[in-house]
Amino acid sequence: MAGTRRTQGILGGRSDDVVERVLEAALAEVARAGYAGFRIADVATQANVHKTTIYRRWPDRAALVGAVVDRMRQPIEQTPLPDTGALETDLLEAFSRRATFGRKREGQAWAMLLAERHSEEVSALIGHTVFARRDAWHAMIERAADRGEIPRDTDGPRVLHLIRALVDAQPGDAAWLGVAVRTVLAGVRAGTVLRETGPAAR
Repeated sequence: MAGTRRTQGILGGRSDDVVERVLEAALAEVARAGYAGFRIADVATQANVHKTTIYRRWPDRAALVGAVVDRMRQPIEQTPLPDTGALETDLLEAFSRRATFGRKREGQAWAMLLAERHSEEVSALIGHTVFARRDAWHAMIERAADRGEIPRDTDGPRVLHLIRALVDAQPGDAAWLGVAVRTVLAGVRAGTVLRETGPAAR
């Protein structure tokens, strides 16, 4: 990846334009076909360049998709999740941002890669960001438990899974998002979403 960034840094003029067109076309190809279906020939066609032009800068699919991931990773990693002091508003804002990102081409591309995250190649490209973001979501739940908003032994991953399942049933519906968050939190506060303990949990 570092080699790719150094190459881009020393390019100028028309070369910079070519890099930009190739990366935009590659982003569109990831959003359309994911990693397994990604074809450099299709990227070359969309970017209106020869395949050899691409291979001079990115020697294989992993290198080119990696360059696309680097671009998507920066806003994801540099934008912290909300910390408003209240779990409900944290979740509403976080899931609203998630929906906005999902409507963008970058969000569509990221979703395609997430669907293939069990592939070793894809995991190597996105694993660090996925785990870091997952930990940040879990920390949101843990902060709420520390504040006493929810039971200490709340199962954070399950809470998030339940909200995601409801939200994704009607994506882009802000009113439904509010219903989903408040409905799950009502159960959480009542102590119905707790971590399992004892033999059944092992």
